[in-house]
Amino acid sequence: PALFQNGARVVLQQWEADFPGVQTSTPSDSKLEISVAVSAWVDPKVAEDLIQELASIRLRLQSGPLQKYAEAFLKGSGGLTDLKFQARANETVWLLPKDDRLMVIFSVHML
Repeated sequence: PALFQNGARVVLQQWEADFPGVQTSTPSDSKLEISVAVSAWVDPKVAEDLIQELASIRLRLQSGPLQKYAEAFLKGSGGLTDLKFQARANETVWLLPKDDRLMVIFSVHML
């Protein structure tokens, strides 16, 4: 999906480097799987940090495309295309690169 192809995978790789014993994968149905080795829970401080990170994983993944697009924009890299991804069931995010700015639109459908 667009989220993993545009920066979220890099965020996951950084996260895995910070927490040895954690592995992530995205199977063909594009759902995120997180495996945590028992050794990751031995140190109470590491375990506490890992729990806090797991609680904010959605936010981290959604920041990946924004980080990728912002870095490319600041470097003057062309070729960025409009990107749309679902943040939640009723929330959509668009990243729209323009000549002089990166436009970010959040759409929330209230029931």
